[in-house]
Amino acid sequence: MSLLIYENFRSRSGKCRLRGMLRLGKMSRAVSLSAAIASKLIIEGKIKAKGVQRPTLPEFYQPVLKEMGEFGYHFVHNRIKL
Repeated sequence: MSLLIYENFRSRSGKCRLRGMLRLGKMSRAVSLSAAIASKLIIEGKIKAKGVQRPTLPEFYQPVLKEMGEFGYHFVHNRIKL
């Protein structure tokens, strides 16, 4: 179980930071942060989908990944032919 207190602020360098984050593993932090960002976007009305949704819709994952990039997370999609 992980807990994330999500309070976004910018440091003097202009980089996004989290305040109040508990010590979490990298995977727990990424999962918690993405859930917190998605919740914030729903509350702000930036995600319009209703009901239970999978996060495979571009409406969900594109703004979440963009905001996670501000926190230093970068994702690369690679395909490897087997």
